[in-house]
Amino acid sequence: MRLNLLENEKVIIVVRRYGLTYFWHGLLIFVLIVTPFFFMFWLFSRGWWGITLFSASLALALLILVRVIYFWHRNAFVITNQKIIDIYQVGSLEKTVTEVHLDKIHHVSYKIKGLFPTIFCYGTIKIQTVGGDTDLEFNRVKNPAKAQAFISAVLQNHQRQKNDSNAGIV
Repeated sequence: MRLNLLENEKVIIVVRRYGLTYFWHGLLIFVLIVTPFFFMFWLFSRGWWGITLFSASLALALLILVRVIYFWHRNAFVITNQKIIDIYQVGSLEKTVTEVHLDKIHHVSYKIKGLFPTIFCYGTIKIQTVGGDTDLEFNRVKNPAKAQAFISAVLQNHQRQKNDSNAGIV
């Protein structure tokens, strides 16, 4: 993940989707790996098509695993000391990057909705900007209350530094 950062800009934290939300992908990968090994002797005794079915199942499991890791790594919410960057990779050839400077942020909120999000404590972080022209939303974040408090602390620190630099000018 390559970012275009300003000269004095530093990445504070990178927030990604909660790994547990990939449970169904993991279960599918597990089944695609375990099932052919369970039937390995029977498949291999069937000749070339059994070996092909065995190999295809493992290859499909590997392909799904690589895809899940790729999209987990590519989709991120990057918080720097000057802005928040939302990187959303839709497909292999489509990516949307939205940047909002900390001065433009009006409100930060989070939402946990549903049985599994409540039990496993994951939800959505929503950042509203001044004027409402660009709102950022990042889904399936672990401990969204903690992330929201962290973002609010970064905003307060940025505002305090801005006020201190303005007081020194006057």
